[in-house]
Amino acid sequence: MNSLSSSRTNISSDENLPIQAFDSVNDDSSVISCLSGHSSSDVDSAGGDWNHDNSNDDSSSDDGSSEDDSSEDEDDDQYHFADPLYPGAPISVGESLVLILTFATRFKISEVVLAALIEVISAHCIQPHKCVKSVYKLKKTLADFDVPIIKEYFCGVCFAKLDEQYCSTCNENNVRYFLRGSIIEQLHSFFKREEFRNNLNYRFDRPKLDSQNYEDIYDGSVYKSVPNNFTASPSNVTFTWNTDGLPLFKSSKIGIWPFYLMVNELPHKMRVKKENVILAGLWIGDDKPHPNLFMNSFIDELGDLFRGVYFDIPSLAQPIRVRALIISGTADLPAIALFRNTKQYNSTYGCTNCYIQTERFENVQTYPFRENLSLRTTVDNDFYAAQAYEMDICQFGVKGPTTLAKIAYNYIEGTTIDVLHNVYEGVMKKMIILWFDEEFRTKDFSLFAYTNIINDRIKALTLLPFLPRNPRKISDFRYWKGSELRVFLLVYSLPVLRGIISSTRLKHHSLLVYGISLLNSSSISEAMISEASRVLREYVRLFGNEQHYGKKYMTCNVHLLLHLPEVVRKFGPLWAINCFYFENFNGVLKSYVHGSRHPEIQICSAVSKLLTLIELEDRILQPVVQAIIPNYTRTEIKVTTQAWLKEAKKRVDRVIAGQVPADE
Repeated sequence: MNSLSSSRTNISSDENLPIQAFDSVNDDSSVISCLSGHSSSDVDSAGGDWNHDNSNDDSSSDDGSSEDDSSEDEDDDQYHFADPLYPGAPISVGESLVLILTFATRFKISEVVLAALIEVISAHCIQPHKCVKSVYKLKKTLADFDVPIIKEYFCGVCFAKLDEQYCSTCNENNVRYFLRGSIIEQLHSFFKREEFRNNLNYRFDRPKLDSQNYEDIYDGSVYKSVPNNFTASPSNVTFTWNTDGLPLFKSSKIGIWPFYLMVNELPHKMRVKKENVILAGLWIGDDKPHPNLFMNSFIDELGDLFRGVYFDIPSLAQPIRVRALIISGTADLPAIALFRNTKQYNSTYGCTNCYIQTERFENVQTYPFRENLSLRTTVDNDFYAAQAYEMDICQFGVKGPTTLAKIAYNYIEGTTIDVLHNVYEGVMKKMIILWFDEEFRTKDFSLFAYTNIINDRIKALTLLPFLPRNPRKISDFRYWKGSELRVFLLVYSLPVLRGIISSTRLKHHSLLVYGISLLNSSSISEAMISEASRVLREYVRLFGNEQHYGKKYMTCNVHLLLHLPEVVRKFGPLWAINCFYFENFNGVLKSYVHGSRHPEIQICSAVSKLLTLIELEDRILQPVVQAIIPNYTRTEIKVTTQAWLKEAKKRVDRVIAGQVPADE
């Protein structure tokens, strides 16, 4: 149909795998029995379903224009991308398709609206013209570029993988499925973009403020520890995994769990853009995913990628050999526990990083202050997982084997604490609740009586011009987003609290502000990490004292502050890997859903169209058409630069030194 389609070929190498990874799960006796069974998958074209308009009747079949357009197969019309749209037209057929697809993707229009748009465009073209005639023809033309959607079927009772409509294991016919997006095909589409390939060299030629400091993930021990010189090749990439639950509808419990892979080698601003993030899988249902079953579907492709895959690139004479490996991951605490198959944070051994034992206090599981903590390791976790499986009893919080061990290198050391959930939505939000929630108004630490004064101070603040949004009243704290909590902590919490909170608690809070500011710097020395470790350790030590907040509020998030300095040593500054960006991706995915019928298909279809669009934009647009695209192209995920953190640190230092009055 067109000359832009290309292929890729897998090859196997003789290189030894650095992890247990990529053997068949059924051959590993350590993997829990629910993973046994035959695998099966159906491959659907991602182009087979646009964001169709079915919100009025969820049970109705698609009645858009595509249903009746199959008769157009009899039409011998061929769309050659380089042909002019009509004689003398300023744009080509391919550019017309890109503009239509861009408009549809940017504004997330339904199939009915898209069909009407095509009719309007066609009516404006001089006859004869080669404008696409229908949604059906548009899908058919772009089908060669679509990333396949693979349905993985399983039994909804015993979670065995199925290749038929009946489970022979439990004699049930409760068939369910989740979706898997081809990791290889998505990565292939990335490599077709010259900008993507060129930016993979960022790890080698990035400007360093200080050669000895931690300035990105490449400076951390996790990245440096990848064996066999894996990261030295410009065409080899590493991934960070993430997953989280996302409710879709207010009227039901149906939700999705996307599983993302982010390319670490890109510059930070590029790696967090949605067009550079792989959607490896999508769990759909009113329950949490069965993580081993879910991740097991990624093993074959990740094994191929580790051994090496050749990508044909149209603009290059020779194929590129690409290898890839998951080396890091982040998520909130419940998701980490679920996918690592460990106990939750409110259990006896609930810490994801160490073996501290929690204590029960006033019906709450608390984390006492301890030093010289024994850290968890991948080797120990594998041992305890095997013991837990054999003895059918949890071992130090480890419930059993996890398939994460088969797809990620050093999956325990490679899982990082997320600063969004731990610090901003965790510790900082908890502090605001203790200070300003009416429930605690009788407590000595409560500032509830000063709520109006704090509101007035926040309103009067002259904020830095590049802050993401104007601050909301402290009385609206329950609606604050993570970015608002971050700005409050690092920028103006100390000025607005001065003179209201006791001097003891103000100094205590300044320890948190100072420590987190240090670990969020653009360039972090070992001395800065040691200083942050000292002040955060003091913050946690004092937190449980009665003159501060008391033992009852020594939560897991407070305890995890002790581990943050080591996070920087392993992964670079706290801003390098966190869930802020993945939360944005979740919002983008949710916006692709136009109705409650097959939302998972709608999402994967939209993601596939986005990748198609970016590839076509990069390869066939003339400059005159490229100038049109920014007017209504895809919305970029906002990336907050580190500039405001530098300014925030200066402001905090001045406040601590008493150089800035509280009402400035």
